[in-house]
Amino acid sequence: MNPTPQADEPVVTPVEETVEAPAETVEVTPEAPVEVAPAEEAPTV
Repeated sequence: MNPTPQADEPVVTPVEETVEAPAETVEVTPEAPVEVAPAEEAPTV
């Protein structure tokens, strides 16, 4: 009974950290390319 609750605790901790990591990366990806597209077109024109 002791190993069961201990295994659940560590498994939930890494899962929460992993979900936060990709969430931030996804938000930065769309914002980065969007700003770069108009920035390159402005100087080119």
